[in-house]
Amino acid sequence: MLRHFSAAFQLLLFAACASPADRNEAIAASPDASAPPARISLRDYRSGQYFALARGSAEERLAFYSEKRENAATKVPDPDLFKAMLKLFDDEGLSKIAEEGPAPAVDKQGTKAIEIREGDRVRHVVRTQGLADIKAFDEYVLAFSEVYNRTYALQSVDESEEFHFEPAKSSSGKGSKD
Repeated sequence: MLRHFSAAFQLLLFAACASPADRNEAIAASPDASAPPARISLRDYRSGQYFALARGSAEERLAFYSEKRENAATKVPDPDLFKAMLKLFDDEGLSKIAEEGPAPAVDKQGTKAIEIREGDRVRHVVRTQGLADIKAFDEYVLAFSEVYNRTYALQSVDESEEFHFEPAKSSSGKGSKD
């Protein structure tokens, strides 16, 4: 199953890397207005990090990134890629190891959690030592990470200390002119 999953996901990523003109035409032509809001999230309980991918058309993506947010943890990938990722997760058996309901905000037994929200339906999987298929879970995390890292996003964020930038000062005390 895992070899099939990896091969299927590599094909999915290859298809998503079409030329920019082709990809933009596909985005404009494929907003699925009938699809309910959806979000796939990954939470790392050890580090406290949270990442999410949300379904959205090109117009929704622009509006999402234009609004100021507390952080830049959520990205809106190509709609076809998001749809294919959901299908791949379902086809490869995520629903067999998932539990209904949202992932816990804190889990002392688990290291990571994947949560999928589609409309009113919410399901999750927490990676624990007792998980029936740890290797499959790790493949889901890898697939999520690949899509997340390949999704270009320029999020407008509220100014905070972690996003504050000051140019380095030269030894003369004046800012760098680079």
